[in-house]
Amino acid sequence: LRRMVDPHFEVIVIDDGSVDGTGDFVLENFPWVRLLHLEAAGLSVARNAGAAMAGGEIFAFTDDDCEPDREWISRIRPIFTDSLYQAACGPNLPPAARSWQEAVVCAAPGAPSHVMLDDVEAEHLPGCNLVVTKSAFQAVGGFDPDFQTAGDDVDFCWRLRDAGFRLGFVPGAFVWHWRRPSLAAFLRQQRGYGKAERLLMAKHPERFAPSGETVWRGFIYGGGPVTVTADSIIYHGSMGNAGYQAISNRMLPLRALDPRFSNLFSHTALRLIQSLQPRLRAWTRNHRILLWHRESKPQIENSPEDFRLPSDHALNREEVLTHFIESGWRPASPHAGWDLEKGADKILIAIEKGDLGSTTLLLRIWGNPPELQRVKTRAGLSCFSILSFSAASLE
Repeated sequence: LRRMVDPHFEVIVIDDGSVDGTGDFVLENFPWVRLLHLEAAGLSVARNAGAAMAGGEIFAFTDDDCEPDREWISRIRPIFTDSLYQAACGPNLPPAARSWQEAVVCAAPGAPSHVMLDDVEAEHLPGCNLVVTKSAFQAVGGFDPDFQTAGDDVDFCWRLRDAGFRLGFVPGAFVWHWRRPSLAAFLRQQRGYGKAERLLMAKHPERFAPSGETVWRGFIYGGGPVTVTADSIIYHGSMGNAGYQAISNRMLPLRALDPRFSNLFSHTALRLIQSLQPRLRAWTRNHRILLWHRESKPQIENSPEDFRLPSDHALNREEVLTHFIESGWRPASPHAGWDLEKGADKILIAIEKGDLGSTTLLLRIWGNPPELQRVKTRAGLSCFSILSFSAASLE
């Protein structure tokens, strides 16, 4: 922080009842840091206490297992100049592993990550790299003290968005985020995440599927290499007519195992962790054992129809989804292959961006003809051009 390119900020360290000498270390070595000692009360209380001490108009939060990049502040500051976004973040990346256990943890699922609605707007910002304006922070009442070890950032971002604030993403404003140093510590962390999700389910039941999984409207990105998986969607332009393809995964792209620790033992440990992590987290979240199962996608027998609605102004996918939900549709399972459903009818929604800010709303609808007409009427969209697709063209 002392070597930060942008020097115009203050540093506040909240010592949340530590017993390892952190407070004395800060006082002896960093006299320019403002230090506050608290009785151990949890992460949210500590962050709220830091915000109460802060003299600036923008709060930048990070954690004690993180090291912000030297350009962290200088890169993220400009996003707040036009008041379009009231909160923002960048990636959190793991430094090079120092042991085979760290290498396995870095390659395992379950790391905190941002969730993106498109290339620039986020649905969720992880607390280890979270910047928010003072006015937005105060408007939602800060962090909820009920969340003591995790989940505070998820609840905070959901409340920000519910209050009408927008969350941005700055890809260059990253922090190095050390993962857990051992497999046992990693599994304890995942148990903590499961407990936090249980609190979130009680406070925000509408944001969870019946299985207990969080229903994100956006995409989860983790900074790893993107590869084609069974859940991948390959987009190649408007109705498949473009020459250049792009892959979008509705999952967290995982990192490969560090080549320095790539051996049979490490790969075996990684496979074990990949199997244990979701089950341990689900068991802690739901108080039940999650048995091994393969989720199969329901078969849709009728052929879909595609609708296109060009617009001269920017369309927001989330607003369109909300419009349908208010009309009686409900979110589908995260792995269903479509966005919304009502009875046997399904809808997949996408936004195609064009030149000069224009967008086109794309709807793929599986349903009977009367329901197709009701969809158009209920959504208030009257200028669709209809394109028919056979089932074979979707494969």
